Amino acid sequence: MYEGSISIEGEAPWVNVSGDIAADVSFEIASVGVVAGFPDIAVTLEGTWSDGVLTADYTMGSDGGLPGGFAIVYEIFTIED
Repeated sequence: MYEGSISIEGEAPWVNVSGDIAADVSFEIASVGVVAGFPDIAVTLEGTWSDGVLTADYTMGSDGGLPGGFAIVYEIFTIED
């Protein structure tokens, strides 16, 4: 099993997230930031990191805080060289 941390950062409108990876290689990280000019928008990053493969969903507006109550979801899949 693996334990560690993950941090993903980017330029606006990305809201930076960081947190712990559990022993089962899963993580669920929450943060709050400005999205499309709207302050205090909740974001989450949920997924797994195992054997150099990151699979996750990054959700902006996970609390329904964006106009219309809809979230923006990015599916992330990477393989480390």
